Amino acid sequence: MDPIEFKQLKAFARQEGTYVGLIWVVSFACFIGEFSSPLLGLTAMILAVISPFFLAMRLKKFRNNARNGIISFRRALAFCMLSFFYASLLFAIAQYIYFRYMDNGFLVSQYATMFSTPEAKSMMNAMAAGNQIKDGINLLSSLRPIEIVFEFLSMNISIGIIISVPIAAIMKSTTAINSINKQE
Repeated sequence: MDPIEFKQLKAFARQEGTYVGLIWVVSFACFIGEFSSPLLGLTAMILAVISPFFLAMRLKKFRNNARNGIISFRRALAFCMLSFFYASLLFAIAQYIYFRYMDNGFLVSQYATMFSTPEAKSMMNAMAAGNQIKDGINLLSSLRPIEIVFEFLSMNISIGIIISVPIAAIMKSTTAINSINKQE
């Protein structure tokens, strides 16, 4: 891949990463809103699950429009990994703004309230996880916003790298669009 092709790949990956990052931001907003409306929790989960499929669709569009239908596994992998990296950066910025300026302990207090119900206590006792959940809530409340964001950032990048492999494997193509159109 020459420098011009790599520059093109990065430009498209930034654009698609922005779209995926915006999907994640909306998903996160729905996740926070689920404490007031359970339907938002379902929406958050759906948005999170469709984001890799959305990126695969955008990779196909990049492959067909910018690459004439041909993209190697390595180039598709680089596209996906860069897109997830840029999405993770955008998501981290949005999360930092939320946790630094808007949260004020809301998320931790919601989890503490949720796990203090009799149903949750009986479930935790049955699973022998009561102390672990309390420790997790205490740990979350002791973290600074930047620490929370770095945890999510590293997790999102790692998951993005893992998910990029099957997307690239499925979306690679060695057949040009023009030859397909001529055969029809």
